[in-house]
Amino acid sequence: MRIVLLEDDLTQAKLVERWLIQSGWEVILFDSGTAFRAGIAKVNPDLIIIDWMLPDDDGLAVLVWLRETLHSTLPVMFATTRAEEASLVTALDKGADDYLIKPLRQPEMIARINALLRRGSQAAVPSAGAVSLGGIVIDPAAHRITRQGVSVDLTDREMELALYMLRNHGRLLTRQELLENVWRTSASIITRTVDTHISRLRAKLGLTPENGFDLSTVYHKGYRLEYRAPGAAPQA
Repeated sequence: MRIVLLEDDLTQAKLVERWLIQSGWEVILFDSGTAFRAGIAKVNPDLIIIDWMLPDDDGLAVLVWLRETLHSTLPVMFATTRAEEASLVTALDKGADDYLIKPLRQPEMIARINALLRRGSQAAVPSAGAVSLGGIVIDPAAHRITRQGVSVDLTDREMELALYMLRNHGRLLTRQELLENVWRTSASIITRTVDTHISRLRAKLGLTPENGFDLSTVYHKGYRLEYRAPGAAPQA
C-alpha cells in the first residue's frame, strides 16, 4: 500500500511518515501544491493525506483539482489545524473522505486510514445498475440522474446520497449511516452537512407530497424516504 502525504512542515511530515512506515505502508512526500500537482499522476497511491495550509497553494483547491481534473476516487484525508465545523463541512462537500484535526494522534490516524482503505476496497466492487422511484431514475454507470425524463444537475455527493436513499427507500437512515456510506467518513464527526444535502435533494428532485414522496425527519435519528403514487391513499 502506498500513501501520499502533502505536508509542508518538515517536522510534521517526517513524524507522520514514520508512523505510516511503522504500519507497513510506503510513503511518498510532497511539500507543496505545485510538486503534488506535477507528480501525483506518476505515483499511483492508495490513499492521500492533505494539509490545508500550504506555502504556494490551498489544500482545498488541491482536492478540487484532484477530483475534477484527474477524476480520482482515491480516498483523501485532510490533516489540518482548522478545527471549525464550517471547514470540516466544506472539505467533506468538496470530496474529502475524512478529516483529522492537528495535533495528530498516531493510533487514531492509523485506525482512520485502515477504515478508509477498507471502504475503498469495498467501493471497488461494481455497483448495482440503475435505480428508479417515482419518475426519478439514477444511472450510476452513466453518472446521470433524471426526473420525469429531464436531466437534473447534482454534485457528485448529492448523486451518491440520492442513489443511497432511493435504494433504501422506506427504511430509516440515520445520519451516522449516511456519513459512513455516502461520505465514507467517521460517524463520530458531528456535522450538519447531511441535513444540508437532504434539503438540497428535496428541492432539486421534488421529494414532496404533491409528487408522491414523503421525505421525513425522524427526530434525533435521521431520515426516511417513502413513495406512493400521487393521489393514492396513504398507508395505514
